[in-house]
Amino acid sequence: MDLNAKAERSLITTYRKSIWNRFIGGIKDYHLIEPNDRIAVCISGGKDSILLAKCMQHLQKYSDFPFSVEFLSMDPGYRPENRALLEKNCDLLQIPVHIFETDIFNIVADEKQSPCYLCARMRRGYLYKNAQALHCNKIALGHHFDDVIETILMSLLYGAEMRTMMPKLHSQNFPGMELIRPLYLVHEEDIIRWKHYNGLEFLQCACRLTERERLNPGSAGKRAKVKALIRELKKDNPQIDKNIFRSVHQVNLETLIGWRCGDEQHSFLDNYDRKENNEGGSHMSIKTIKADHAPGAVGPYSHAILAGNTLYTSGQIGLIPESGTLAEGITAQTKQVLQNLEAVLKAANMTTDDVVKTTVFLTDLKAFETVNQLYGAVFTKKPARSCVEVSALPKGALVEIELIAAK
Repeated sequence: MDLNAKAERSLITTYRKSIWNRFIGGIKDYHLIEPNDRIAVCISGGKDSILLAKCMQHLQKYSDFPFSVEFLSMDPGYRPENRALLEKNCDLLQIPVHIFETDIFNIVADEKQSPCYLCARMRRGYLYKNAQALHCNKIALGHHFDDVIETILMSLLYGAEMRTMMPKLHSQNFPGMELIRPLYLVHEEDIIRWKHYNGLEFLQCACRLTERERLNPGSAGKRAKVKALIRELKKDNPQIDKNIFRSVHQVNLETLIGWRCGDEQHSFLDNYDRKENNEGGSHMSIKTIKADHAPGAVGPYSHAILAGNTLYTSGQIGLIPESGTLAEGITAQTKQVLQNLEAVLKAANMTTDDVVKTTVFLTDLKAFETVNQLYGAVFTKKPARSCVEVSALPKGALVEIELIAAK
């Protein structure tokens, strides 16, 4: 068995539980890959990105749905020997990589404050740009479980905020592009074991800052210090890393002084002095929601009401917000209804993933199949639903949908 076959096979044999199952678990838990995605797997030449490439290659062969993969690598100014090792490994492991060159290392060389942050931001921009040139809609990076928990602690200790490395992100500067991290649940120690098992040698971070840190351990950066701290804490409590990871999955807003959601800043004082209701209990906070990109109300009602953490929307019909006219036909009206509802959800800082119940009103149940198909593409988490046939709807609409969502 050649090295490539051995390395790929070991993912589903020796490392099935520790690597493969966690890789698949992350993809499913966070909905990272969807049918017909075209994903650029970004390869730095290190152990994490090469492992990710092999996992994606194997998944593509046996996936239940079609998606395509490209392999993309940026040379930010590697020394010749590092570039040669990257190419050698991609050749050995049969990874057909597209390599492009930049001068990022030279640009950030004199940056005193945060060279790693600047380097990462510049890298990502170049990767998005070149991934788009390959007609990809997503880039996949090799960040793993340890990167996530280190980021959480770095944010707390050095950034004075509660923040984590997200499993997926929409690009802010490249519309239609997403970033995904399929190794989100995979532990670094297991990646290292896979590397040694297959006798592989990879690049470490090949930048000049890292080289200085290896020569002078006393100059270690923040991430290296946090990594050492976690290692020390695990001596007393082996669950420390898992607890850090779970902490950002179970945040209780009632125990926080303040938090941000988008551009909105919130404080625990916002609802602290809530009035007592007639029964002597605490009165739920009530907020009216108005969506800028949904059609104006055609009567004395609001787009939605946020009661505590639960959103109740008014029914939306297929009115086009810009003109106030009704879209033509059941397909166009259904699409417009769904767009209007998404606008209302966004105004309440929610998404369709937060929807728990919908009610669909149709003037003709023969249109159910058409509506159902469009509906299913939007409400992928399958909230509870009722479907009711009515004799008529406002303005002669063919379909109306209302929903309940909860954080």
